[in-house]
Amino acid sequence: MRRARVTVSRGTSIRETTRANIGAQLGEVVEPGDIVLIKVNLTGGGSARPGVNAHMEVVEEVARLAEVAGAGQVIVGEDAAGLGDTTECFGTCGLTDLARRCNFDLVDFSRERHRRVAVREPLIAEELEIAESVLNCDKLIGVTTLKTHHQARVTLSLKNMYSHIPLAAREGYHLGDLASAIVDTNSVRKADFNVIDGFIGVEGLGPILGRPVAMGLVLCGQDAVAVDSVGAQTMGVDPATVRHIRLAAQKNLGTSDQRLIDVVGEAIGTVARNFATPLDAMREMLSGHVEITEGSITLPGCTEVVVTAFQLLMGRRGRQPWQFEGLKISIEDTIALERGRQRVILGPPDALHATQNRLTPGCLPTVSQTMGAIEVLVGLTS
Repeated sequence: MRRARVTVSRGTSIRETTRANIGAQLGEVVEPGDIVLIKVNLTGGGSARPGVNAHMEVVEEVARLAEVAGAGQVIVGEDAAGLGDTTECFGTCGLTDLARRCNFDLVDFSRERHRRVAVREPLIAEELEIAESVLNCDKLIGVTTLKTHHQARVTLSLKNMYSHIPLAAREGYHLGDLASAIVDTNSVRKADFNVIDGFIGVEGLGPILGRPVAMGLVLCGQDAVAVDSVGAQTMGVDPATVRHIRLAAQKNLGTSDQRLIDVVGEAIGTVARNFATPLDAMREMLSGHVEITEGSITLPGCTEVVVTAFQLLMGRRGRQPWQFEGLKISIEDTIALERGRQRVILGPPDALHATQNRLTPGCLPTVSQTMGAIEVLVGLTS
C-alpha cells in the first residue's frame, strides 16, 4: 500500500482556506481538457441547518481551481431526492445561481440515466446502477462535509459517493448493510480527489438532525480512505470503529494505516475535538425509558444499527420514547435486547457463546431485524 497525503487547513475565511488548501493539489489531478464532475453533498436539501450541506463558497473555489488546472468542462452533480426535488434544491441552496455565474453545468443524478455496472469483489451487490455522468467523467472530485451519521457513524468522502446509485436502492441498503453498499459503490467509481468542508461540522444525531460545531477546517487528499481516517480523528472518532472505512481499507480502496498517512498542515491533535455521537444523542432522547450499554466491540456497526432502528421507529412510525419502557440493550459484537423475562440476541452466530436465548442470525444485524425485534419485545406489533 502506497503512502497517502492528507492536507488539513484551518482559517477564518472559507474561500481563502479552501484556495490555499487545494489549489496546487488539483493541478496534480486535473489534466488539460478533462471533464471534471464535482459531487457535492446536499444531504439536507434546500433548507438545511448550518453544516449539513457543503458551503457554496467551497464548491465555487473547487470549480474555479479545476478550470485553472485546465479542465475542459466542469459539472456539479448530486441526488438529494430523499428530501425533495434535487433540481429545486439546487435553486434554494444557491447552486443554480452559482453555476450561471461561474459558467459550469449542473446534473441531477435522479433525473439522468443510470448504467448497470459489475462490482469488483462485491461485499453485498454483484451489480450497481451508477449515474451516467459519474461513469463518463474524466475526473471525479468529492466535496462533502464533516458530520456524524446515525447509521454510518461518520459521513465524509466515501459516504458522499453513495448517491451515485438510485434512491430506491439507497433506501434498501439503509435497512440492510449500508457500510458494504458504500464500499461497493466506491469500488465501481471512487473519487480522484476529495475535499471535506469542515468549517461547520455536525455532531450528535447527524447527518441532518445534529448540532452545528464550528471547526474552521478544510481537509483534502486523493485517497478517500486516508482523508476519511483523518477526518474521523478530527471529530474524536477512531477510524477503526467506522465500519465502512475499515471495509474500504480491507478492500484496498485506500489506506487507514496512520503510519502510511502524511498529514500536511495542521496537526490532528491541535484541531480535533470530541463530537457528541449519535448514540449520545439517542440515549438522551430515550433517557428514563431505555437503557443502552456498550461492551467490548470488535465488529463495528451494531451501535449504529440500534440508533437507526430507534430513529426510524420514532421518526417514521411515530413511536414515543415511553412506549419502549423497560427495554435494556447491550451492544457488543451482537445486539442483546431484554425486557422482563424476554431476551433476543441479534448477530452473527460465530460471535455467540452457548446460550438458550433466541438468536436471529446474520453477518451484521440489519436495521429491519432490529426494529422488528424491538417492537415484538415491547408489544408494539399489530
